[in-house]
Amino acid sequence: TCLVDDRSSFKVSYNRNAQYLRLMTLGAEIQWYDIWMPSTENIEPMLTDQFALGYFRNFRDNEFKLSVETYYKRLNGAADFEDGLHNYLVDNLEAYVATGIGRSYGFEIMLEKTKGRFTSRLNYNLGRSDYKIDVINQGRWYSYMFDKTHDLAWVASFGLLKNLTLSSTFLYST
Repeated sequence: TCLVDDRSSFKVSYNRNAQYLRLMTLGAEIQWYDIWMPSTENIEPMLTDQFALGYFRNFRDNEFKLSVETYYKRLNGAADFEDGLHNYLVDNLEAYVATGIGRSYGFEIMLEKTKGRFTSRLNYNLGRSDYKIDVINQGRWYSYMFDKTHDLAWVASFGLLKNLTLSSTFLYST
């Protein structure tokens, strides 16, 4: 974090994570199946490297806060089931897991009002999450199942009385 002045700062960050258990989904004609798959000697753990750059600013004695951030994440060991597998009742499900690379990137903005009877937070994220696995989608990039291109969230609360607060939440994503 680098302070510009007493009201604003820049942040640069990097982190590395390893994931040894992942939620994978099998599709069928009628129903989807979610399966927790552990890393094994045949399924490597997923390693991620994330880079982020952000700007943060406070207004009117910290009553309002603004943050703008961009990020990029590289994934090694991204896993998905091979094309054509639609049944979780096979003898060796692990044999149908394929691995490759992935990426997530995007831009996020948040505006928050923190003081007074009325408080609120508005977040918007424009992002992508893609996988590239040689035996899936002919080796081309494809959107990961949990990709949310647009993600908008608004939370507001209003203090009506000393012990009574009215709250509202709005969520929209694609």
